[in-house]
Amino acid sequence: MRQFILTALLTAALSLSAVSLEEMGGVYYAYPGAPDSVAIDLPAGYKPFYISHYGRHGSRWLTSDGKYQWMLDYMDGQELTPTGQNLRDMMDIAWGQAQGHGGELTQLGAEQHNGIAHRMIGRFPEVFPDSARVRAKSSTVGRCMMSMAAFTEGLKEVNPSLRVTREAAARDMAFIHNNSDGLLAIRADSSEWQKTYKAYRAASVPTERFAEAIFVHPDQAVEVDNFMEEFFWLAESMQNVGLDLDFFQFFTPEEMEAVRRAIDYRQYVVNFQNFPDALGPGPESAKNLLRRFIDDADSAIENGLPAADLRFGHDTSLMQLLSLMDLGIAPSTLTDPVAIDEAWPEHEIVPMAANLQLVFFRSPSQPDAILVQILLNERPLGAPTPWAQLKQKFLSRV
Repeated sequence: MRQFILTALLTAALSLSAVSLEEMGGVYYAYPGAPDSVAIDLPAGYKPFYISHYGRHGSRWLTSDGKYQWMLDYMDGQELTPTGQNLRDMMDIAWGQAQGHGGELTQLGAEQHNGIAHRMIGRFPEVFPDSARVRAKSSTVGRCMMSMAAFTEGLKEVNPSLRVTREAAARDMAFIHNNSDGLLAIRADSSEWQKTYKAYRAASVPTERFAEAIFVHPDQAVEVDNFMEEFFWLAESMQNVGLDLDFFQFFTPEEMEAVRRAIDYRQYVVNFQNFPDALGPGPESAKNLLRRFIDDADSAIENGLPAADLRFGHDTSLMQLLSLMDLGIAPSTLTDPVAIDEAWPEHEIVPMAANLQLVFFRSPSQPDAILVQILLNERPLGAPTPWAQLKQKFLSRV
């Protein structure tokens, strides 16, 4: 009964805001779908002819079996309260389903990409006439390759004649999922920023009640803030893997909010932040990817035939690309965690299966006056923009 009350209180507290329990997962939020129609305000006569795309893999299990095993080992090293034993028993159920699937795409993840593909070809059929060229490239990570397969299968379910090529090559990782030297440096546990982050998390995430609820000797539970964060991910991952296990009940609203805020702060600084005087390490990592967008678009425009370039990768790479493109989805120069929390709707930007689509339009009467509509998660970002103007802006960033 106490656990039911905790969950009810948590749900009630979150209902006062616009963020649901699942949305609090940020990058673990399962793709919510998109409207059946996308209204694009174009001059008369303009038709789509090319799409340039980057998609994050769909819903998955936790990134590795080691994530589950670490939590189990952590709990097994402590004497548990009755609440803690209940949590441990539930984790056994989750681990029984997850073992051997760490990092893999789930069925829901495949369905997400299949659905996005169906909507893309339904909204922009002119890009996918018979025998149109579709080139798909993926990260060499399995969940991304499976996402690519589900997406291209969705396109061919609508038009089997499409000439689809699929590739997952190590050489393409330099643009699909690149890590600059600066990014590797800031991610390192020994970096000054990581030390700052860990100090912030320790000071901002309340651990006392949680530890007392789970462990008989909470004072002996070292690294409990790490455990809370990993457990937070486990709770949020249930929406992606099809398991009806309520791990939210073990948190209070304040604990959920504090863990979420700390995670969003880290994601923003490491992957999205663009310092006022120079590129941050995240945006810097996306330069090769943005250059590929430019070059592939120019080739498609020169070729003149309907085509699509599809790329499948990871949430961090998409965050970095969005920051580098400077699309106005969030301020990119914030430093205060509270300000970041208010301005960074991570679940709207990079949920599972998040996707960026640049749709190119032209008119037979003005073949060189090409317009581009940018869609984030299948929703328009602003009005169509002349490609010449957009390209100039992008070139200044790479």
